[in-house]
Amino acid sequence: MQEQHEMLVTGYEFASFAIWSSYRKRYFINDVPRNDAFCEILVATIDKFMHAVNAGSWDKWGSEIDGSKATTEALRRLYPRDRGTIANLPEEAQKWADELAMVKGEIKSLSETESTLENQLRLALGENSYGLLQDGTGYSLREVRRAGYTVEPTSYRQLRKIKSIPKGLLK
Repeated sequence: MQEQHEMLVTGYEFASFAIWSSYRKRYFINDVPRNDAFCEILVATIDKFMHAVNAGSWDKWGSEIDGSKATTEALRRLYPRDRGTIANLPEEAQKWADELAMVKGEIKSLSETESTLENQLRLALGENSYGLLQDGTGYSLREVRRAGYTVEPTSYRQLRKIKSIPKGLLK
């Protein structure tokens, strides 16, 4: 991506990469042509980002928040500590909270169903190591041994639903 941007800025039609392969003990040179279609998308994205930066809303540019691990990790890194202050959440946050409560209820119900079904399979397996299903697949119920270990102390921020804001914070 960086090289495509550099070719666009400099006007060059191709760029060369020098690569040393320690595995093959060889030196490779790879020529890459400029991709004008990609450069158009790149310029549009850079323009959108710079507009957000200039408007003071760089943290809100781009796509909507999703549930990916990458987004969760980015938010953890962006806001690693709390200040002990109160934020007035937007109106739609109530909808998010209600939907989150509903989803957590469904997850709990599904988790209980999952445990019941797993326990039925455990009972059917008894002391056997494997169980064969009619379709040719099956289940195993085998002893797993793990070495003990100690987890180092860490700190992180945890999102929890609370019944009320601590009184000392309200003015």
